[in-house]
Amino acid sequence: MDDKCIIAEMKKGNTAAFNNLYDKYYKPLFAFAYTKMGNIQDAEDIVQERFLVLLTNEGIWARITDLRPYLYRMVNNACLHELSAHESKSKKEQLYGQYLVAGHENELPEVLQQMNEEARTRIMTPLLSNLGRQCRRALELVYMEDKSYVEAGKIMGVSKESIKTHLSIGKSYFRKRIDTLINLVALVCLVRLW
Repeated sequence: MDDKCIIAEMKKGNTAAFNNLYDKYYKPLFAFAYTKMGNIQDAEDIVQERFLVLLTNEGIWARITDLRPYLYRMVNNACLHELSAHESKSKKEQLYGQYLVAGHENELPEVLQQMNEEARTRIMTPLLSNLGRQCRRALELVYMEDKSYVEAGKIMGVSKESIKTHLSIGKSYFRKRIDTLINLVALVCLVRLW
């Protein structure tokens, strides 16, 4: 089936044409994404997600006039977005690494240091649920279960440096949330006094 027929059939909602589209373009789009990403898994994910968009978003077909360039542009944009996200994450990890090297790895936000264990756990537990799984687990192991970085790393199957990075990310998150909480409590107290 040629591209114009695929477009016409997809506009009609004929999902059988999708099989022709997939058979014709999956491998070349995967190869294209792989040259951009340099990683098989990322390339597969990007191309599969784009095909899912094409299958589930019927309105998209009204905008497509030339299929091949549209598909390549779609995959290229997704690759650029993903690479940008990777670069941003890498920069953040570098900043956290610099923070750790500066000797701050054992610091908890001051307000948490001043609380007893029960109060700290009561505040930290709901906040932990908003963190990523790895970051949350590192905080639990080191600060709640009193594990060393090496012990926590062995339990999680990561290096000591990864544990430090997860802790740094978590502590930064807590500092922001605790500061917001303190400001909110101060505001409530002022309003009550007024």
